[in-house]
Amino acid sequence: MGRSSVGVNGFYDEHTGKVNVSRTQTGVFNTSGGAEITFTGFFKDVLHLDSNGQDGGAQNAKFTLNGLETERRTNTFTISGVTMTLKGVTTGNEVVTLDASTDTDKVVDTIKKFVDEYNELLDFVNGKMTEERFRDYKPLTDDERDALSEKEIEKWEERARSGLLRNDATLRTQFDRMRMDLYNPVSGALDSAFTQLSAIGITTTSNYMDRGKLEIDEDKLRQAIEQDADGVFQLFAANGSTPEQQGIARRVRSTVDGAITSLANTAGGYKGKIANHQFTLGRNLSSIETRISDFERRLQQVEERYWRQFNAMDAAVNRANQQAETLFAQLYPQG
Repeated sequence: MGRSSVGVNGFYDEHTGKVNVSRTQTGVFNTSGGAEITFTGFFKDVLHLDSNGQDGGAQNAKFTLNGLETERRTNTFTISGVTMTLKGVTTGNEVVTLDASTDTDKVVDTIKKFVDEYNELLDFVNGKMTEERFRDYKPLTDDERDALSEKEIEKWEERARSGLLRNDATLRTQFDRMRMDLYNPVSGALDSAFTQLSAIGITTTSNYMDRGKLEIDEDKLRQAIEQDADGVFQLFAANGSTPEQQGIARRVRSTVDGAITSLANTAGGYKGKIANHQFTLGRNLSSIETRISDFERRLQQVEERYWRQFNAMDAAVNRANQQAETLFAQLYPQG
């Protein structure tokens, strides 16, 4: 048996001495009513393949759903987010009842992952904003680097970088906004009692040292999901036209994206801002480099002026010496 990349299976049957070809996809694709597979060229003229022996032709899966007669090309299909598979044929007035249930465990795990990632991000940023600053550890010069080992350089630079983001205004502003995203209710056309995280068992910890980390009352969360799974989903994912109408996850994602853009505008390295003129620190660095170049150029000009003055003085001294020698020779001629 062989299978091609164009969706066709084929095999040679030794008993009949014939080649059988079939399509890998099920259902009716030729809506005009003709053969589903036709052969031309080499397949028709040399292998003598044709569709005369087509067995019954292609068929769609036909069914009635809530009184609507419809059909699909495969026995497995999705309607309104529910995936169904037809296993057999019903007879007479036999009715099949569908009972859709929510996978509570999966929803809980997804929300737990969101909370865990938020807490990890909060830990990391709070750690940077409260990191100790070691002001005595300045950036190393080339001569200082040459005098230290690699391990000593690594330790020194770790101390030198420590606390650079302490109480950073950009990070503080963005994370204050993120907390507001979490705590503000979701308004709009939500037909649900769940408009805040606390309503589904998610609150901040009582330990103020956690600086706003979230914790989950899993029993309350499970109860909320079983009571109104769609309401819980909308609480996180509602797609409103304003931040107040948007779900919490959408708000947080928007705020994080804004924070990244803000950081990129300041420090570069993100959002395509890699050239110095595209971000604040880069422009400051370019400005400092320009000032250093200007200072070095002025220093060179001063040095050259001093050398000209020195050379002029040296020439004047030489002329004075020559004049003194001439005068001495005139006053005290030899002989």
